[in-house]
Amino acid sequence: MALADVTLTFTGTTGLSLGGENTSPYVFNITNVNTPVLLACDDFYSHIWVGDSWTANRISLAEAGGTNGQGKFAYQSHSQEYYNEAGWLAQQLMSTRDPLLSEQYSWAIWEIFALGTPGGTNIASANLGSDDYDAVKNLIVKAYSAVQAGADLSDVYVYTPVLTPDGLASGPNNGTPHTAQEFFFVPEASTPAFLVF
Repeated sequence: MALADVTLTFTGTTGLSLGGENTSPYVFNITNVNTPVLLACDDFYSHIWVGDSWTANRISLAEAGGTNGQGKFAYQSHSQEYYNEAGWLAQQLMSTRDPLLSEQYSWAIWEIFALGTPGGTNIASANLGSDDYDAVKNLIVKAYSAVQAGADLSDVYVYTPVLTPDGLASGPNNGTPHTAQEFFFVPEASTPAFLVF
């Protein structure tokens, strides 16, 4: 069941980047949460800027995909499987202390959903060197295997934008409303104090 609407405000990156892109985790302020929160992005094609805010629902991972899914990518074939795999990758991303591995987890999450978007391409192949691309492919295979083996994903949630026209972000650096992003939330690992690279 979706929780009440909240406002997400993007406050910055953690300084990680790979393939010319800032990678997860990203730092957010969330309505009624007293400390900054780290979230993992699943949307390569929508861009946000520091200071952007938008309205989102926090849903369980089980509510994200499928025929009645509430996630941004629920329209994709096999969307619940993709959400589960990306959720497992988000768990790993939020628990690793290895910067390169964190960056590769980000690309693996993006890759899962990018291929199913209209006009989507193999973004990891197009943007990463062969070693990183191979690592991303292997992480997706590990995610698939973990999900098929019954990985516990009960601690993974999704902050999904409220549907258009409200599902737009706006902020001081880009005054024009633009598509808001969707993010994974892993509560036990989402406090910046735990992030030590």
